[in-house]
Amino acid sequence: MDYLPPGTQKLNTNTKKMMHIAIAVVVIFFGGFLLWAALAPLSSGIVVPGTVVTSARLNIIQSPQTAKIKSILVKEGEVVKKNQPLIILDDSEAKAAYAKAKSEYLYLLSMESRLQAQLQNSPDITFPKELLENAQDPYVSNLIQTQRQLFFSTMQNFQSQKNAILQNTAGLQSELYGLKLNADSFKSQVSILAQQISSLKPLAKEGYYPKNQFLDKERQYEELKGNLDNLLGQIGRIQTQIAENNAKLQNLQSQFLADTQGKLAEVDSQLSSAKYQYLYYKKIYESMTIKSPINGTVLYLTVHTIGAVAAQGQELLEILPIDSKFIIEAQVEPQDIDKVHLNQDADLNFIAFNVHTTPIVHGKVIYVSADTITTQNAKMPFYIVRIELTKDAIKKLAHKKIVAGMPVQVTIKTGKQSMLEYLLKPLTENFSKAFKE
Repeated sequence: MDYLPPGTQKLNTNTKKMMHIAIAVVVIFFGGFLLWAALAPLSSGIVVPGTVVTSARLNIIQSPQTAKIKSILVKEGEVVKKNQPLIILDDSEAKAAYAKAKSEYLYLLSMESRLQAQLQNSPDITFPKELLENAQDPYVSNLIQTQRQLFFSTMQNFQSQKNAILQNTAGLQSELYGLKLNADSFKSQVSILAQQISSLKPLAKEGYYPKNQFLDKERQYEELKGNLDNLLGQIGRIQTQIAENNAKLQNLQSQFLADTQGKLAEVDSQLSSAKYQYLYYKKIYESMTIKSPINGTVLYLTVHTIGAVAAQGQELLEILPIDSKFIIEAQVEPQDIDKVHLNQDADLNFIAFNVHTTPIVHGKVIYVSADTITTQNAKMPFYIVRIELTKDAIKKLAHKKIVAGMPVQVTIKTGKQSMLEYLLKPLTENFSKAFKE
């Protein structure tokens, strides 16, 4: 048995106790850590870059037609006013179609105005404002002049025919008046002679009145009666001519109105279609100058090259309304999009502000794009995800001046997992992959 100095045995015993205690502490510490790591829930999520946009509905400006870009008048971040031109598309084809439709519409409109004036027997044509407002246009000026000339020519010809009939009727009526006066005179003489003959006839028969004078009176009576009958015949013929003239006048007026109404109905039927074509091509032509629908700020300008073709319906830019609230627009890589859905919670870190005075706030996913988007600045495609700030987040950030375009670090929460699961995940994934191989 080895000899131990005095007190050494006691020292060894204390050392062993200290070692046991140390081991126990280490075991308890690591055991507790493992227990915590296995049981304590931690939030897991996707960390993606984001920028501040708006909570109001963004006005997406699309190309109305497939056409080349003629001019780009704005740039990203520029503040624009309502109806301010943004982009001008090549309007050569639209302008030609519009000019043709407009010419046809205004031509028919001028014809309609003339025919309505003819129908109403107006002293002049009342042209609509569509023609009068464009009276300085040589084409419209010529239309107005031509329709006026045609109107006066037509009305003059119609009036001349009317006047010829009316003048003829007036002459007949004057002649009729004279004939009736003569007839009345003859009627009076015939009546007087008839009474004389009736009273003298018995005297002449008895010989108390000379027979030769009585026969003269009978001859005078027959002569006057013949003349009266002749006058009455002339009166009848003239009355017939007057009636015929009245019928001619009525027929002339009826035929003129019928012809005018027929032409007006034909023009009106064409005018309806022409007006539709005119308004349709006018809208297309005017839409080639793309204007801002609101006061706001230009965002996401997708076209930058003059002469590039913009397809119909293609998104050209967005307008951020003035004084609108903000949301966060994040870019999620395609491999992570299956973990993102609507109403999902997200943590938002406004990295442009002081991290010590700005809290991490919460939001909810309100939009996930249906397809990937590729921009000139981004090398890889991504999905757009928009997150709305909660009411509590808005209160916490009320003292901060948030502006569009400000960067935000977004953590979209995808679920919960323990620390142990988080630490072991790479090992389990590699282990699983190794067995598959």
